[in-house]
Amino acid sequence: MRKLLWFFAALLLEGCMAYGQVYDKPLLLKHINPTNSLHVARREPANFQKTTSATWALKLAVYTVAVGGAGVLGGAAAGYSGYSEPIETAQGNALVQRCSIPDYSKFVLNEFGKRLKDSLPGWPEPIIDEEFLSEDSKYGGTTYLIILNVRRLRVDNSCGLLAITNGRMVDPSGQVLWEREFVYRSSDLSRPQSIEELEASNCYLLKEELYFAAEKTAADFVGHLKSEIPSNSEHPTIESATKRD
Repeated sequence: MRKLLWFFAALLLEGCMAYGQVYDKPLLLKHINPTNSLHVARREPANFQKTTSATWALKLAVYTVAVGGAGVLGGAAAGYSGYSEPIETAQGNALVQRCSIPDYSKFVLNEFGKRLKDSLPGWPEPIIDEEFLSEDSKYGGTTYLIILNVRRLRVDNSCGLLAITNGRMVDPSGQVLWEREFVYRSSDLSRPQSIEELEASNCYLLKEELYFAAEKTAADFVGHLKSEIPSNSEHPTIESATKRD
């Protein structure tokens, strides 16, 4: 019974739990040679996911079968990674197609590039690279590079929209000069968060929420680069420090 209660609590928390380590490294240098170039690029984002009450029921069903042999942790892990993940991704893809959901990573890229240009005078003019950055991409030379990576993007009834984005800046030699991870949750700001609300009217509120989340993410990143997080920043902490997605 205790294990079962523990698992129910884990299910309730998991909906708004951030997966990954805390990446928070202030900028190592205060001045960038204006003759150097500064590129801003993005990785291919994580799949958009949708978690419904049926998904939670599946996790519970899998747990019930698995817990006897694997224990509570093994059952929970099997339920999430082996069964619910593909379903959540399939549901998310269907939602993207039905409502023509735009590319959230592009929102973040464009908003960050605009704020970077306006907020950090004296820096080189940022060059925004629209194409996804591959793992083996090489810039080299005198190029500074800021990489934006949307690691998780999901909608559910627990937190509404959950968007986890990592930002990292490297110098021409590849040394990491700055890194930041921002977690956006609709529930933290008392924004619309039920799936029914977000999907109504061709996902009108969900599209608004994606724009809003991108603005919050870009503002947090630029503020952190300047070593002065805005006073109205509502950046939540990451509760779980587990393996990175």
